[in-house]
Amino acid sequence: MFAVALFRLLLPAQPARLPCQRLVLRAACTLALALGAAAQPNGAVAAEKEPLRVMVSESWGMPFGHVKRQGSGQQLSAGIAYDWYLALAEELERPLEQRVRSRRRQEAALLAHEVDVFCLVRPDWLSKKVSTALQWASQPLMAAEDRIVAAPGVPVPSSLDELRGQTLGTVLGFVYPSLEVGFAAGHLSREDAPNETALAAKLLRGHNRYGVLKTLDARYQQRSQPAAMALGISAIVVANAPLFCALAPQARISLAELEAAQASLLRRGEMTRILAKY
Repeated sequence: MFAVALFRLLLPAQPARLPCQRLVLRAACTLALALGAAAQPNGAVAAEKEPLRVMVSESWGMPFGHVKRQGSGQQLSAGIAYDWYLALAEELERPLEQRVRSRRRQEAALLAHEVDVFCLVRPDWLSKKVSTALQWASQPLMAAEDRIVAAPGVPVPSSLDELRGQTLGTVLGFVYPSLEVGFAAGHLSREDAPNETALAAKLLRGHNRYGVLKTLDARYQQRSQPAAMALGISAIVVANAPLFCALAPQARISLAELEAAQASLLRRGEMTRILAKY
């Protein structure tokens, strides 16, 4: 016992080590921190990046989007656009930030760098100045088909000629290329509703005999409310056009990032799943 005690006394004193103070420990701590960061969930990584600012059209109605009052502002809370934007932000590992704008203010917001991305839109829905300023993803998200829809109890037309002299229910700001000649010549007239949900309601009340609705909207209305089953969806396709995502000038992400994220989501069937939901 005495020899052991004497040996310990002869050993040099060992100073207390602080965490990561020694070279070896410092390397170990660095490795531990790196592993810890790698183990963080996507949400934690996204919180460190700038938000993805997305354009939300105030005029959207279901199934494309439900915009509701939230405090002093508005927020998109459901619909195709809502689900797609959430998926896109998650794929880019960024928090989502909505910018709700009226149709009249959308173009100014795009040019004023208030948003990064605008999805479910077409170049010909915007002015040439704004459309050419945006960078458009090459791959469309989905196709949007517009049809002539008849009010309950009204004969369903089989051709545009049968609509001569009629006032069509339309959506404010929407352009219908195949009908513009008729509007210009006075053979047809239009009466605007703020969105397609409001237009469907006008048709159901008999306020308009005929209207132009996206097939997706008309089918959604029929599934959502029994009265809408009386709407007559004609075979007259007014338009069938692809919808895209576009990048605003000076966006926080590059076009390559947008296209890679979008391609990955489409490849995994995300948009197909969203459309099936609605």
